[in-house]
Amino acid sequence: MINVAESAPPRGTVLEARLKRHLYTTFILIIALIYGWWLASLPLDVFKDRINYLNYVEYSALTLQFNFSQSWLGGLVNEPVWLLINASLANVFSPETSLRIIIGGPATLTAYMLLRSNPRYFFWLLLFMFLPQLIKNHIVHLRQGMAISIFLAGWFATRWPFRYFLILLSPFIHASFFFIIFFMLLCYVLNSLRFSSSLRNLVFVTIGLLFGVAVGGIASFLGARQGQAYDFSSVGVSGLGFIFWSGILLLFLVQGRAFLRDQALAVAIVVFYLSTYFLNEVAGRIFESGFILVLLAGLSLPQRWRLLFVALICLYGLIGYAGRLGQSWLGFGY
Repeated sequence: MINVAESAPPRGTVLEARLKRHLYTTFILIIALIYGWWLASLPLDVFKDRINYLNYVEYSALTLQFNFSQSWLGGLVNEPVWLLINASLANVFSPETSLRIIIGGPATLTAYMLLRSNPRYFFWLLLFMFLPQLIKNHIVHLRQGMAISIFLAGWFATRWPFRYFLILLSPFIHASFFFIIFFMLLCYVLNSLRFSSSLRNLVFVTIGLLFGVAVGGIASFLGARQGQAYDFSSVGVSGLGFIFWSGILLLFLVQGRAFLRDQALAVAIVVFYLSTYFLNEVAGRIFESGFILVLLAGLSLPQRWRLLFVALICLYGLIGYAGRLGQSWLGFGY
């Protein structure tokens, strides 16, 4: 018979572990708050699309009313939660203060969730927060940045009602998460049916090709704002991104079945992105919404592959910034 008192860890060890967790949580919360405050304190009038976001704050209530007056479906696919948040802030704060909250709040939440996800890789996660592909969601694509923060809060939530509520809320802030959620469900179904990784990838390639051809018509039919905002083409897109992410996909594919099963969603996001890369620009926005999941999947690689992944991602970020040198606010400004 096992003696519970002997098998339990010493009380001092448990208290020390709890103290370390609390100290780390406090530490990353401070960093996340500094990160959010820094981004929110930057000038409001120097970055792309800021006039549009200030207009959102002022006119979201009218836009929300108009969208639902056209049709319930049109109201739902045009990000009503985003509009509701803007309208609510406008009732309390000035447009400028509201915009700083919209920038700082999601940036803080995203940084906190990212740094808390795996304390062993704190340094790499901290570097990831400054990648141009990630930071622009809190400088330029503010609606997408907010949706990412809500999705991540749900992704890491431990209580399932809270988890699914936040995940399902995210597409009503940014419509790209309709696709991320669809990918999640499809990965679950394909894994349950014991599809091999090759068959799963083939499914997502097929979906990507169909999406590339039909998305414009679907958006227009539903009355989504993307039907007017995008021309659904990728004319002039560089092939360097395709080569880079093909390399990352290859890095994932050479791992064992356990990795490909556990990280099926991240792999699916990369496969979908590559299959639509030369077809339309909207796929890039969907990929940006799943970008953090791809980064976290890379950190779960075995050590030698993980180091290669981190090196490639950091190089990718440096090349991204190098191409922005000489531009206003590193290409994020007017």
